[in-house]
Amino acid sequence: MVRIYGSGTEFLTENRPIIDRYPLDMAFFVGNAKRMPDNRDGFSLWVEEGAHILLAIRYLEFPMVLFGAEELCGQLAEALIHNGLTFGKVLGKGSLPETFLSHYEVMAGGSHKIHVSMMTMICTDFHGCATSKVFHASPAEVNEIPALTEKFYQEAVQETIDLTKIEERIWAEIGTYACIRREGKLVSMAKTTRETVRLCAISAVYTLPEYRGQGFARQIVTALTAEILSRKKTPYLYVDQTNPISNHHLYKRIGYTCDAPQVEIKYFSKQ
Repeated sequence: MVRIYGSGTEFLTENRPIIDRYPLDMAFFVGNAKRMPDNRDGFSLWVEEGAHILLAIRYLEFPMVLFGAEELCGQLAEALIHNGLTFGKVLGKGSLPETFLSHYEVMAGGSHKIHVSMMTMICTDFHGCATSKVFHASPAEVNEIPALTEKFYQEAVQETIDLTKIEERIWAEIGTYACIRREGKLVSMAKTTRETVRLCAISAVYTLPEYRGQGFARQIVTALTAEILSRKKTPYLYVDQTNPISNHHLYKRIGYTCDAPQVEIKYFSKQ
């Protein structure tokens, strides 16, 4: 059985038991679903056979996220093709994205390439440090954060982004950013995102190259981690351990430990 949801709200309502049981695995699902009042910005599906389920969601240009049984990847691929639902990247745990794409490419053609191999890190034993230089962004920083975000994407995931697409999003989420300013300019930032009842992620951790090695990233992540813990929630983040600007050793010093590997794969449609 395949169920295509009419909105993110429907997805959240009908999958509440799974969300509650697997909060970390479902974090991307919850974040994406909350932003989808209808299907103009993406789609969400449920595939079920016997005791097995497979969930998929895609929001805007972000990866389609998968969770569930690899045995149902063929049915998901068929449903996507039949309903004209497309994607550019796939994200999921372990071998799930590769298994899905192997089925999808048999039916629709195309090819794929691993884009980022990520590791989930969870704060389990917090170690603080001085954070007096850190402040929360205000509308005064709206014009500077997009430029740092662009640099972050270029270095962290080797992607070029369309700033016009993210400026409105940054404005709406400006209060989630923590920053450090030096010599009159914004030099380091990070933000909280995908906040749920039990969890909150930290992402977009970036410091300008000429200001690295001064502890700015550690101070910002420490400040955001302390805030999340004060709200009785578990902080987590994702790192690409193969990327030279990854801060996974820094995160370990703050008190984060590695959990589950995830892989993001780019799909190239048949020409």
